[in-house]
Amino acid sequence: FFEDEWNRFYNLETSMKQVSNHREGINKKLDKLEKEIQNTQHEFDEAKSFESSQRVEDMEGHAWFTKKIAITPTEAKGLETIKKEVYKGLYEDILIPSIKKHSNRPDLKIYLHTDDIISVEVADPQHTIEGKKDFKNRPVGTIFTSLPRVNSQSSNEPLATSFSQVQSFHEGEISNAVASGKQRPKTKGELDKRDFAHTDIYISSHGADGYLSQRKFTIDPTTIQGEYAKNAHITAYIKVPTRQDLSKLAELMIKGNKGTWNGKRLAKGGTIAGSVLLIEHADGSPEEIFFDDRYFKNVALTEIEEDGKKITIGEKYNSLEKKIFKSTDNEELERLEKERFELLEKIKPVIGRIFLQNDLHCGAYSTPGRPSNTDIITSSQLAAVQTYGVNGFEMSLMSEALHGALAYRSYDSKRESATNSDTTHTSDPISFMKNLKKLELKMKSQGASDKEVLEYIKHFTEEFVNGVPSFKPEDQKNIFREILYPINVELMENGVPLLIGTGNHWMGMKDAEDEASVIASILDGSGKYQEQGLLLRGQGASGQSFNYDYFKLPSLDGKGIDSVFAHKMWHGKTEIDQMAHQAIRTRSSAKYYFAADRHQPGAMAQGGKMGVLDVGKQTTIPYAKMIGKAASVNGHMVAGYGKNNELLLSARYFLNPTVDEISGWDYKAGILIKARSLILEAAKDDSIAREAKRLNFLVEKSNIKVGELEKKLGRPIF
Repeated sequence: FFEDEWNRFYNLETSMKQVSNHREGINKKLDKLEKEIQNTQHEFDEAKSFESSQRVEDMEGHAWFTKKIAITPTEAKGLETIKKEVYKGLYEDILIPSIKKHSNRPDLKIYLHTDDIISVEVADPQHTIEGKKDFKNRPVGTIFTSLPRVNSQSSNEPLATSFSQVQSFHEGEISNAVASGKQRPKTKGELDKRDFAHTDIYISSHGADGYLSQRKFTIDPTTIQGEYAKNAHITAYIKVPTRQDLSKLAELMIKGNKGTWNGKRLAKGGTIAGSVLLIEHADGSPEEIFFDDRYFKNVALTEIEEDGKKITIGEKYNSLEKKIFKSTDNEELERLEKERFELLEKIKPVIGRIFLQNDLHCGAYSTPGRPSNTDIITSSQLAAVQTYGVNGFEMSLMSEALHGALAYRSYDSKRESATNSDTTHTSDPISFMKNLKKLELKMKSQGASDKEVLEYIKHFTEEFVNGVPSFKPEDQKNIFREILYPINVELMENGVPLLIGTGNHWMGMKDAEDEASVIASILDGSGKYQEQGLLLRGQGASGQSFNYDYFKLPSLDGKGIDSVFAHKMWHGKTEIDQMAHQAIRTRSSAKYYFAADRHQPGAMAQGGKMGVLDVGKQTTIPYAKMIGKAASVNGHMVAGYGKNNELLLSARYFLNPTVDEISGWDYKAGILIKARSLILEAAKDDSIAREAKRLNFLVEKSNIKVGELEKKLGRPIF
């Protein structure tokens, strides 16, 4: 019985497995067949879609791909004209009248253009006041070149490198202008709106690189031996950011609104919106203030109490504007305008000023034909302190005060020096003393007084001494002590803290002591200012060749504002355009960044970071040309930040035109030009005298020989 049951169970189990295997085989065949049906359907759909696309392409040209209706070139030109007219109407009918009304300047000049690029001249204030009489012959004012989209001829794409592209474009214009001998126009009538070389300010806007700004020499000042650089002209490059509501734009992109140029700008990193205020001060020093749009938004949404109710400042301001517009009563109008003024005073930003002292290079040589390093430092700092007062700064930042002696370049920098002599091509003291004697004798021979001779000798000697570098560390420290100790001690005595960093030049010397410690020992031997928190040393190089320090800027709430002071930060195609990228990648809480090293000044605001690049004090050196750079402008920069946590950045420049005037460079250059001319004349006189003496000697020697011959012959030869 057991065996029969087992056999029956075994046969049944075997049959079940066979059935199961057979069912799996059928399912596999069905799956395969289903996939084949799907593939066939997909191929059919593709063929149908392709056939449909071909029909659409036949009807609409390229529209099947671009999703835009194909139109003729004439129609495209007409559409572009209509768009320009619509935009022009919006500006002329709404925006421009509003700006004039709110600024209370009905005569305010607002330029609107639809060209790809155009140069526009703005008259200097005195000529604006004098009116338009004979305006073509008045001196030319400030020339602005507007280049909104630098790549307009090739694409609408917002470039992440638009700032460098603008500078490259200008460099090409300058090169062609120099080749053709074109000069900067002197009168309004000479101005050509298609001349883009001799521009004072370049403005661009379409790119994805936020706010960037730099100032550079329009044409590199001469360093030809015996020539003197005067009337330096500087061009400002300003990349202004978009004014869009970026949060709304990002929201639209998340919802699927993709592929627009505005969206691409945001995706490429153009994540900042704001406006730039450019000010030309009476002393010729320019200032730029960047306002982040979030600052305006925060101000507008700030709540205040009125009649027991809470309203926003934006609502209050709009209410006042409407009442002022409707008011016809003079007393009421005066009261409303006073109320509006008081409201604006409440929301006025508090700008803290930073006294920047970087790339001082005490001990470096000064190139003959240019203002000396000492003149640049003292004159520009004097201009800044006289403008804001010794107690008008929140902090002072200093790095690379001492020149050091770099030995790790392709050449030893100890061989650097100037050539002061046109006649000997050397700067040795023997040749210098010879030239000094020639100058003295030549001037006295022309009837110059002792006072005049002394003044010429003084300036000529200064040029020689400044052209000789001081590489001994103790000499560099002494130079610092002479020209920078007084002003820094005065600032600290007036409560302005000094943060000292470390530059790569001094640290490039063998076994160099930390530069911050060296400067601190000069300024504060007793430790008095360090104990009071007025002299701060960064972490030094910390084993590196320069400092990178976190610190807090003073703020009204007492919490301080996280910031960074680094002697060097990243640079790219321009000296400023990679600074924000480095700041963003560090993922730090710092809002403001202060750097130097490149000697070319600038300002930036991108990705929530704001910062400045300080201006150098050193005159032109050959090294700049060796790395494909123009000479840097020289002077002093005062940076500004929002002391009440306002999202803003200020940069004021005291550069060559201001510095040259304060230092009296034109007068000194005139004396030096005359001195060199007199030395060359004296050298020629000396050469003529030596030649005459030689000829007289030859004649005398010849006469002796003739006399001896006549004596032998017993008769005269001639």
